[in-house]
Amino acid sequence: MINRCADVVVWINQTVAYTTGVEMTVEVRIRKDAMTFDGGLWFGRDGHRSSVVPLLVGFEWADGTTSSNLPSPELNAGGLGRFRGTAGAHNASFAFGLDHLPPRSESVLVTAAPFLGLSERKITFDAGIILDAASRVEVLWPDDRRPIPCERGDRDAVPRIPSTGWFADHYVQAPPRPAGGYAAVVTPAKGAPRYPDDWVDGAPTNSTDQSCAICGSVNVVWVHPLDIDRTSYRVYGKGHSLPSFWALCEDCEQMYRAGNDDAVVAVMEKYWIFQDTDEQLHQALTVFRRADKGARRFSS
Repeated sequence: MINRCADVVVWINQTVAYTTGVEMTVEVRIRKDAMTFDGGLWFGRDGHRSSVVPLLVGFEWADGTTSSNLPSPELNAGGLGRFRGTAGAHNASFAFGLDHLPPRSESVLVTAAPFLGLSERKITFDAGIILDAASRVEVLWPDDRRPIPCERGDRDAVPRIPSTGWFADHYVQAPPRPAGGYAAVVTPAKGAPRYPDDWVDGAPTNSTDQSCAICGSVNVVWVHPLDIDRTSYRVYGKGHSLPSFWALCEDCEQMYRAGNDDAVVAVMEKYWIFQDTDEQLHQALTVFRRADKGARRFSS
């Protein structure tokens, strides 16, 4: 535990030592009945993009140097950077990386988050533990310092499956997508209902078999019927169409209502199995807002 107050707790979930640096994962939890806020605050902005003080993390090392996530990283980072993170209305997880091993001896970790009611707190720890762990690291391959080529793959390519073995025997191939990338349209048989009998306004009334459209959680509470005449859109020259509704869990519902699309997309990127780009996710979210007919709670 590195900081806490009555309704908020901050701790380091794990520390991973490498031969040339350290990775630390910081977790934050907020009591759900205490507050609900725009997830963008974790990233240093509110729903209107104005500047706020985010969760601050800093280190004082034994040799007098410092590292922190203060703004203007070129002047303040000291080798510390955040390279991964997710945030919701009541929780956040951030992975910080230090690009060097700290000097041995007693060091200080400082945290503060004024918008959460967390005042500045300092704790001391022995950085020698990190160095001891780094000394036991197994180097998998020598680093020859050659640049790694980076190529953007074809997002429409079909993954290749082995022709023999367990995976080949259990692979059920999906039908090919229609030309042009348009979503398939299923026409019901003549006289068949467009939606199940217990659906209202193109959306289910209970949460059975539903999952959150943003984070994938099965603990959905809200359903948003969509205007199907406004769910079609194009991105990167290809046609797409949203379903007739989106289901959301409580945390994602509050984040969606706060209006911070950047925070919503950050959650989508972590949990969605599709390889969509930021632009594609933002476009889908924009269409969702445009077609949204309002939220209602699931009956069960």
